[in-house]
Amino acid sequence: MATGGKKKKSGSKTKTPAKKTNTTAKKNEKQTSASKAGYVLVIMALLAAVLFMLNNYSFDNKKTDTPERITPGHLVYKPDKDNESKKENKEDSIEQKEKKEEDRKEQVVSKKVKIYLIDFNEKTEKTYLHPVFRTVSAITPVKSSIEELIKGPSPSEKKRGILTAVHSNTKIYDVTISSNTAILNFNSAIEYGASGNILLSRIDQIIYTATQFENIDNIIIKVNGKTRRFLGSDGIAVGGPLHRR
Repeated sequence: MATGGKKKKSGSKTKTPAKKTNTTAKKNEKQTSASKAGYVLVIMALLAAVLFMLNNYSFDNKKTDTPERITPGHLVYKPDKDNESKKENKEDSIEQKEKKEEDRKEQVVSKKVKIYLIDFNEKTEKTYLHPVFRTVSAITPVKSSIEELIKGPSPSEKKRGILTAVHSNTKIYDVTISSNTAILNFNSAIEYGASGNILLSRIDQIIYTATQFENIDNIIIKVNGKTRRFLGSDGIAVGGPLHRR
């Protein structure tokens, strides 16, 4: 029996190391679990940081393409420089076309003509007809040319000694063209202050200016709507059709 008692004690001693082993294993398991949990948290934090950086990078790239949000319900889009440039080029093109069209119309309704003024030669003391250019209405070229003739020489032409024998108060009321003859109706100033060579030069200026056009060979001068046989105090004959000499 004594031997049996010793065996029991021996048996109780063998159970103690098993309990210590179980406790140590549990501690190791807890430490392993804690370590794993720490690793998982670190990995999740790294993933979160990577996702955050990727999200910011993506946002920066899309920032220029997406509208900039100011207030809820209101979007402001950045201007498209290419579209603005195309729009400006289109507007410039339209303006250029309109200008060309205006220039074309102006060319159609205007005409370059000659008016005949007088050049006095001091050496020979003679006068000569001196043609200069003017731009007039193409709709009424004859009447407009005579109106330019009445205006006389420009300031620069006067400096060069160009004169006119046509009185500045002269007015032309109307022009009628029939059978290559232009009937010119003037006011009475057509014969003001004119005698001898001055009136002859005046009539020549009118004849040459009116007959520069292909459809006019002669002119008839009327004063206040009436045909006159003579003009001026010297009675220069103007009854029949007048032509260049």
